[in-house]
Amino acid sequence: MPRPDADAFLFLAPGFLHQLGNLLLTIHGTALTIDGDNLEHSRRVMLNTNDRGSASVFLLRALLGEPVLASAAASDLVEQIAELCRVPLRERGLGFELRRPLPADLRVDYLAFVCCCVEAVRLLAAVVPGGQGGGIEVALQARGRAAELGVRYRPSLGALPFPVPIEEVAQRLTSRIAGLNACCRPRADGSGLELRLDPAPAVRGAEA
Repeated sequence: MPRPDADAFLFLAPGFLHQLGNLLLTIHGTALTIDGDNLEHSRRVMLNTNDRGSASVFLLRALLGEPVLASAAASDLVEQIAELCRVPLRERGLGFELRRPLPADLRVDYLAFVCCCVEAVRLLAAVVPGGQGGGIEVALQARGRAAELGVRYRPSLGALPFPVPIEEVAQRLTSRIAGLNACCRPRADGSGLELRLDPAPAVRGAEA
């Protein structure tokens, strides 16, 4: 297992705290309005809210070296990561876009996917100068049973081109994800990274 990734954990921490506040407000507001007529609806809202918070805790525990799941649906994971990334990116003056549609039935190695996606976003955002604007775009595609993750910087409309030191970012990311079932290469246009992640262990076992 790779070493705990405190940098990625700290990167997502503001997003988690923001989400946690929203979840607690939702639970509190729902609890105050429960009555006999909306009991089932209130129950579903509170369970779904709890599930969102639990998913984020699982994700942060994985970054600290304690993955609690072997595999997960890639679409669910990238949605969770997107929610937690938006706040720290906004603090840097950057937007965030998750391209759709997302593959519906693609399962991935939980630890590898979380580490690769979060680190790619964090490292790419770190090389964008303050005040540059624009945003990070993440795209997820299925290639057979493998996952392809594209993470790129998009400048603001009409902004002067900013030369992203993408080779350097790719080298850093490759070092950070060493030991995981993944590989990284720079995008041909120099705007970001392309990652390929092997199928989840259960999927590989079924194919053997």
